[in-house]
Amino acid sequence: ALLGALHALEVRSLLVEGGGVTAASFLAAGLVDRVTAYIAPRLIGGASAHSPLAGAGPASLADTSRLSGLDAVRIGSDLRLSARVLGPVG
Repeated sequence: ALLGALHALEVRSLLVEGGGVTAASFLAAGLVDRVTAYIAPRLIGGASAHSPLAGAGPASLADTSRLSGLDAVRIGSDLRLSARVLGPVG
């Protein structure tokens, strides 16, 4: 409903930053055309570490989304990666 209302207002671009569950939901619905990731020079992990995409994930590598036009920009000591989402391989 929200996306329909935004479209009616001629909004054609939306930044989605709601966590792994929200990101995975938009991706699964085919509503993502570009992704951006910021990488800091730190190693964080562990069983309770958050993932950019939550949920069960794709069943196989063929079900993963392909990316194209990778752009990398250094911002201070961080790295910003951005690419277009082409959809699943299979």
